[in-house]
Amino acid sequence: MHYELYIDLFFLINFLMDYFLLLMVGKMLKCRIRRLRIIAGAMVGAFLTCIFVVFLRRKIWRLVLFHGVMNMCLLKTGLGIKEKRTLIKAWILLYVSAFLLGGILNVFQPYVRGGAVFLILAFAGYHLCLGIWDLLAYFHKNMAGSCRARLYQNGRECEIYAIIDTGNRLRDSLTGRPVHVITGEIAEKLGCTDFSSKRVITYQSIGKENGTMPILMLDCLCCRCEKEEKWVEKPLVAVSERQKLSNVYDMILNPDDL
Repeated sequence: MHYELYIDLFFLINFLMDYFLLLMVGKMLKCRIRRLRIIAGAMVGAFLTCIFVVFLRRKIWRLVLFHGVMNMCLLKTGLGIKEKRTLIKAWILLYVSAFLLGGILNVFQPYVRGGAVFLILAFAGYHLCLGIWDLLAYFHKNMAGSCRARLYQNGRECEIYAIIDTGNRLRDSLTGRPVHVITGEIAEKLGCTDFSSKRVITYQSIGKENGTMPILMLDCLCCRCEKEEKWVEKPLVAVSERQKLSNVYDMILNPDDL
C-alpha cells in the first residue's frame, strides 16, 4: 500500500496537537504557563515526530523514541519540568489528555473537510477536555473523606478530625458566607461558652425540621487533606447541641469554603 506524506501539513497538525496537549497538562499540573515556551515545546515535538516518521523504519525504534525521548523533550521544553516525580506525572497526564482529545476528534472526523474545521474542533476539544478534568477535580475535592483540621481562637488551638460533607450547604443569612459545624465540646476547648448574644442559623435534618445553632467567627481554620493545606481566615462555624457528631469526626466542613 502506498501513502503520500505532506510533511508541511503533517508538521502543522502535530504542532497544533502538541500545543493543545502541553496547555492541558500545564493547567492540570498548575504549572506556570508561558506561551512562547509552549510554542517552542510544540515545535520540538512536531519536528521530532517528522524526523522519526521519515527516517526511522524499524517499529521498535519508533516506539522507544516516540514514547520516551520525544515526549520527555516535549514536556521539558514546553513546561520546563525538572523534578523527576513531576515529569512522570506529566508524562501520564500527557497520554490521558491525548486519549481524550484524540477520541473527541475521532468522533467528528467524518465532518472534517478542511484545516479550519480541524482547528475549530481541536480548540473545542481542548476546552472540553479541560472541562472534564475540572469536573473530575471538583468531585474529587467534594467527595473526599475525613481530614485533619486545626481551629484557632483567641490564642487557643484545637486539632480535630473533620469531614467534607457535600450535603452541608449552610450559609449565613446576613453575610451569605459558608458555615461549618463543630460540636459544643470543641467550642468549649476554644473558650467559647457564652452563646446568649450570638446570632443563630436555622437548619433542617432528619427528625428536626426547624433547628437552630449559634454562629461563631473563629480566628482561623486550617484543613490538611492529601498533603495539601487550606487556610481559611475568619471562618464561620455553627455550634451543634450534640457533644459528638460521630465516633470519627467532630467537625463538618462546608466544601464551598475550601
